[in-house]
Amino acid sequence: MEWKTEQEWIVMRYFRENCQGLPKGKLVKGESPDFQLWISPRRFIGIELTQVHSFNNHSLQGHLDQAMAVRQVITSIRAKEEKIRLYRSDHPYQLWLIIFADYSDDGAMEKLALEYRDKKLRTSFNAVYVFNLDTRKALLLT
Repeated sequence: MEWKTEQEWIVMRYFRENCQGLPKGKLVKGESPDFQLWISPRRFIGIELTQVHSFNNHSLQGHLDQAMAVRQVITSIRAKEEKIRLYRSDHPYQLWLIIFADYSDDGAMEKLALEYRDKKLRTSFNAVYVFNLDTRKALLLT
């Protein structure tokens, strides 16, 4: 199994273990979107994963701060919106976007969620989550 696929399975396993809003069902690996969560024989939720990154001059992975997280979340949503027609081609019941990060500054992802709590995100996704792998907290932005 290639690294990206293995990483996606790990993220989904942690997300399933820690997200109360995720329905039970059979999870199937796809391509676009990354996963299909079959909640009945004829209904599935399409789940697309994307990662926010932080880089510094000393290592490939740095610490993600709140300002960087805000910029990358907005950029990620816009990039994924461009592919929304492709994600809808199999006629999912719903489409979810999970934006995950690790190595984040203390509370950066939580502060990001608070910043969006009272704002309306303009998105075609039914749900947009930020998922902090460090704390294993899933926070709904939409």
